[in-house]
Amino acid sequence: MAIAVAIVSVALAVAAAAEPLTLTTRRIPLNPEVPEATQIGALAYRGGLVLRSTHPRFGGLSGLAVAPDGRLLAVSDRGVWIGFRPVVANGQLVGVADATIDPILDGNGLALAGRATDAEAVIALRHATFVAFEQDHRLWRYPAAPGHIGGIAKATMPIPERRALAANGGFEAATALGGGRILMVAEEPAVEGGDHPGWIVAGDRAFALTYAPTGLFKPTEFARLKNGDVLALERRFTAVGGFAARLQRIARATIKPGARLAGRELARIEPPLVVDNYEAMAALPAPDGGHLVFIASDDNFRSLQQTVLLLFHLSD
Repeated sequence: MAIAVAIVSVALAVAAAAEPLTLTTRRIPLNPEVPEATQIGALAYRGGLVLRSTHPRFGGLSGLAVAPDGRLLAVSDRGVWIGFRPVVANGQLVGVADATIDPILDGNGLALAGRATDAEAVIALRHATFVAFEQDHRLWRYPAAPGHIGGIAKATMPIPERRALAANGGFEAATALGGGRILMVAEEPAVEGGDHPGWIVAGDRAFALTYAPTGLFKPTEFARLKNGDVLALERRFTAVGGFAARLQRIARATIKPGARLAGRELARIEPPLVVDNYEAMAALPAPDGGHLVFIASDDNFRSLQQTVLLLFHLSD
């Protein structure tokens, strides 16, 4: 089913400090061995790009969201915002435009440094943007509209037991649930082989739940669908097999305090498909039904990895 849609940015004033970012792109097939392949599980492939830039801080995309202005808003584990508009023509992702890069600021208006830079998830709402960090585990709120990249952190949300989380296994997966609630789950389980700890944050309260482990896959991103279900992006890495990813769908009715979340598998991205360190995902309703799902990779600032942006269509 073709998607006749172009995601057009409605211009919002961006903070004066916004720095233009030059990105080059290269289109890639889903399966290099079978370039015409377009279906994996419940997902229909709508194009993919390798993104490159000479900017020294570009890379490490760990969280992705669709801002109200239609742009994609990413956070990097080196403490920067990266925004850009995906260009979709004849139902295919063909490029990006209007890219910017800016430092994520702390509550004093200073650029993050050291362990504080490790941003792993971003939630873009009309009234605020939330960023989840690991290493120094926290959830910060930026009250400016998401189009205003470079705002000052205004509040730290209380997260129980955050000091018990693994330094490099904190809040990778997060999304808004509606009604002012945020779902957050840690990448690493509390104990080896156990469940992943998580919380539903509502105002100044946090309600515990868990996320069921599924083999070697670990949760790296959530995205809420229009009916309230949540897409979960999971990553697997082994020395022999390299990277793989899986998408699961978690039913809305099961997401509540005290729950043990478990999803239904929709698709796997593993060799010979184009694989990398997929950590970031965003979803939005498609004009002709279903959802458009963007997935992006964290290149870890390593020459052997790439920043990959994939677009899929998920039917209702």
